[in-house]
Amino acid sequence: MCMPTIEISQIVSYYFLGFSFGVVTFFFRDHFGRKKSLSLFLVAQAIAIYLTIFSTDVYLIKTGFFLQGVFHMRTTIAYVHCIELMDEASKTTATMCINAFDSSSLLISCLVFYFLDNNVDDFLRTMYVIGCVAIVLYMLLIPESPRWQFMSDSHSQEGIKNLNYIAWFNGSDFRMPTDASMDKVCQVLEENETMSNTKLTRLLFQMNATLQEDLKELTAPTKRKFSFGAIFKQVRMLFCDVKHCRVTYRLILLFLCTSNVYYVAIYNASQLKGDPIKNMIMFGFAEVLGISFGDRL
Repeated sequence: MCMPTIEISQIVSYYFLGFSFGVVTFFFRDHFGRKKSLSLFLVAQAIAIYLTIFSTDVYLIKTGFFLQGVFHMRTTIAYVHCIELMDEASKTTATMCINAFDSSSLLISCLVFYFLDNNVDDFLRTMYVIGCVAIVLYMLLIPESPRWQFMSDSHSQEGIKNLNYIAWFNGSDFRMPTDASMDKVCQVLEENETMSNTKLTRLLFQMNATLQEDLKELTAPTKRKFSFGAIFKQVRMLFCDVKHCRVTYRLILLFLCTSNVYYVAIYNASQLKGDPIKNMIMFGFAEVLGISFGDRL
C-alpha cells in the first residue's frame, strides 16, 4: 500500500489525538486496581497494534493509532504495578531493566534483520505473538498489588492472599495470618501481636518516610482545593530556589542534549554512509547501554 508522505504523517497524528482523549483513563488504576486496569489496556493495545500493523485499510490503521493513544496509560500503570510488587532495594534495578528492555526494540529488530532474516512481515508476526503470550502470562501469574488492596481495605483478604502467593512464588517460608490488619500507610497494626513479631512485617510492609507522609496527606480528612497560587509556588521553587534550581537546570540541559542527539541520530541514520542496519545497531547498543548505566548513576 503506497500513499503520500503527508497522508502518512496525518495517520500517525491520530495517536496524539487519542492521547488527549486518554486523560479520562487516569483514574482507572486507583479505582479498578493495577492489574484489572493494565489487563484491559494491554488487550486494547493488542487490538490496536494488530490494526496498525496488519490492516491494509487506511481507516482501520487510523483507528489503531487512535486506540494506542487512548490507552497510553498502560506504560505508567506497568511501572506502578511493578514497583509496588518490589522491595525498596530492588526498585531502581527493576526500573532500569524495564527501561533498557523497552529501548532495546530497535537493537533487537536490526540484529534479527542483519544476522537472521530480513523478512519484516515474519518478524512482526512473531513479535506480535510473543507479546500476546506475554499478556496472557501476566493475567495468569502476576497478582494484584497488595498495597493498593490494603489502601482500599485494611482487612483485605485478597491482599493477604496475594502476599502469601508472592512469598510462595519467591520461595519464602513466611506467611501472613488471615486476621492481619493494615493501617492507612499499609503497615501492620501494632495490636496484632502475631504480625508485629514476625520478620515478614519488616521485610514487606516497611515503607520509606517520604511515601508514608504522602499517604498520610492523601488520607487526611481535610480536603485540598485547587489553587493556581500553589502551582506557581511549586514552579518558582523549582526554577528560583537555590536548593532546587541547580538540579532543575541540569536536568533540562541533560534532556536537551540527550534528546537532540538521540533523535538526530535515529532519524538521520539512513542518510549516513555505510550499511544503515549496522548504523542502527550501533545506535541501539548506545541507547541500551546509556539507559542501563545512566539509571544506575
